[in-house]
Amino acid sequence: MDVAVQIGLCRLCMSGPRRRRDALVCKCLLVGQRQIEAAIRGGARTRAQIGERCEAGTGCTGCHDALDILLDEHDTRRARAAARKNERVPQLPLFGGRILPSRDGEVGVGDEDT
Repeated sequence: MDVAVQIGLCRLCMSGPRRRRDALVCKCLLVGQRQIEAAIRGGARTRAQIGERCEAGTGCTGCHDALDILLDEHDTRRARAAARKNERVPQLPLFGGRILPSRDGEVGVGDEDT
């Protein structure tokens, strides 16, 4: 498909009132940030894998820095989500128990002073 036709189609599909503009990351192959992020969410972990999924980064290589940033951001978000999932949150005691520090610094629940 001719590049001018691709640009025209891209503008047409992005001109609707509910469409959010997609940042163009790979300018030579006209691949937007949303396509790249979808490739990363789909399992791409390297620039080469992104290129296999959506062709971004396989042309002039001018977007490689941006692809690296998107990969790093995804890794950071994934690491934060994993940390939140594994984070221990002290539970409030029920039936008159109190929150007491244990010997190892962890917070525990007890009914009496130790």
